[in-house]
Amino acid sequence: MPILDTNEAITNVDTITPDRKLYTRPDFKTSTLFADDHELDTIIQYVEGSKWTVDYFKQIREINDEALMPDINVSSTTLKYDRINKLIIFLSSAINQDDPDNITGEATINAGFLPSYGDPFIATLAGSREAIFVVTSVNKKMYSLHDVYEIEFKLFAFLDRDSLLYRDLLAKTMKEYIYDKDYVESKSSPIILAQDYKEKLNYKQVFETVRDYYFTNMFNKEKRVISLPTITGVTYLDQYIMEFLYKIVGYSGYPNSNLINRFNITLDINRTIWDLLLERNKTDLPFIKRDIDFVDIPYSTSNPTMRHMGWLGIDFITGEINPDYVVDYSIDIKENDIPIPADFQDPIIADETDYIFSPAFYVEDVDNCGILEKAVLQYLRNEVIDDEVMNTLIAQYRYWSTLDQFRLIPVLMLLIKDKINNTFSPI
Repeated sequence: MPILDTNEAITNVDTITPDRKLYTRPDFKTSTLFADDHELDTIIQYVEGSKWTVDYFKQIREINDEALMPDINVSSTTLKYDRINKLIIFLSSAINQDDPDNITGEATINAGFLPSYGDPFIATLAGSREAIFVVTSVNKKMYSLHDVYEIEFKLFAFLDRDSLLYRDLLAKTMKEYIYDKDYVESKSSPIILAQDYKEKLNYKQVFETVRDYYFTNMFNKEKRVISLPTITGVTYLDQYIMEFLYKIVGYSGYPNSNLINRFNITLDINRTIWDLLLERNKTDLPFIKRDIDFVDIPYSTSNPTMRHMGWLGIDFITGEINPDYVVDYSIDIKENDIPIPADFQDPIIADETDYIFSPAFYVEDVDNCGILEKAVLQYLRNEVIDDEVMNTLIAQYRYWSTLDQFRLIPVLMLLIKDKINNTFSPI
């Protein structure tokens, strides 16, 4: 549903073209129910507890301003709205349409904003007839330690009878928001700007693309593990990365999850950089163990998991480096041959790296960090990562070295997920 450019002066609401087809009363005389036609006024369409999706117009006013009913004769300087599309309200009682001209009801709004007397909303009744309702009373309640609002509402006008009122609501709309039904899962706001919602959906799609790329390219089909791709067939598995992936993606949240072996490995190193990323903990950066790399599997007849990994032919896992025996896995890595673009930016910058990141990262030496490391430090400082930086990382992760892809794409997935959770402007 389009929103008018509020920077343009509205001089005549009759010139505004509505974005809804306006039907006549005979069009809605009957409604098909169970393949039979019934008179509209005999149908009780909505029952107690039902969810009702509406387009809600929240009055923009100061706390001491008078709440007003919709009125085409009141100017937009006095009466204006923020529009919330696809808001879900919960009916507290059934809506009986016995008298189509006198419909009332009660509902609960649990969406993080305070409704007002006179707020209009557009909803669809039985027979697909659209109407404008108005809030006639508001009662605040407490539920699970936060405020919810019980409202009473009544029918104000049918759109097929009063299209001028609808066009007036559009003209008085200042901003357009969308109800995000996934806000609990993403820990964001239930009401977000329409543009932010579009960006959020875009990041969700990007997350799935990056996730699928990773699990497709890092999946060893022969041994059914996520491991570093090699030319020689030697298998390098990082159990810390796998545990991290399970926590940010979920065991069933990626392609062919049922094919991937999951090992119940006792992690010898209690805290790594992956723990700090999950905790968003910058304070402990200088204190975590960084001398970690691939080591021989500590095969033991008393450890069933290690025996299982040995039988599968897994050669190396991640552990504390033994200075007397360093694994040279660089000769085995299967590198991609994609030409690197001229504007490529290294995710990390260092002649040698500690575990996952460069030594500069762990001491927060930003000048000597790569673009991904800088973004991660921003994340750890609870700062919003710039969209341009995120777009560069998303555009260039396929050009990273194979080792960087194996170790750093999970980090990128975390940053994208954080971007999803924080892409909102609350009402």
